[in-house]
Amino acid sequence: MPAIFGSLRSPWTQDFEEELNKLELNATVVEFDFPAVARVMYACRGILKNTYYRMKMLVQDEDAWKAAIEQLFEKERNKIHTIDDLTAKIMTLFVGTVVNLLKDKWRDNINDCISSLDIVVRAYLEKSAEELQEASQKERAISMVPQKDTKTVADDLREAEKVFEKTLSHEILMNLRQLSSQMAAR
Repeated sequence: MPAIFGSLRSPWTQDFEEELNKLELNATVVEFDFPAVARVMYACRGILKNTYYRMKMLVQDEDAWKAAIEQLFEKERNKIHTIDDLTAKIMTLFVGTVVNLLKDKWRDNINDCISSLDIVVRAYLEKSAEELQEASQKERAISMVPQKDTKTVADDLREAEKVFEKTLSHEILMNLRQLSSQMAAR
């Protein structure tokens, strides 16, 4: 499918990209001491980056634009009187398409991944300095499948769970497993 190459840069997209970079940088900082925590951070960055990339591809897809214009012509040609009307209708259609995609699988996976990160970070923030040092030693002693060898975000979270079996409570671990299972089922 042909692609439309134009600038998709806006203050919002720039802010989003900067936040993705910060998340990756923060994961890099904690990776040596807490590789499982970093794995969850990388998984969240990955799902957000992947969703962002898919949205950009949709907006650049010439076939999607043609379909949008054809749909508008068929359904709303009597309501389009100016180029501003056409622009507004096309943008509304694309925003609606993006929102509908996000309402489905993507939104739920994003929410589950961020919830996983939230659970892990909160659990580690509640630990004392001694408990953090002990958790760090345990995390570094357990090997995980390299991230390049996992296929999904759920796989990455499951790898982290292997480590969290030794560092987090059973209740927290069960919450994490439920979230990764939900992601894997989608």
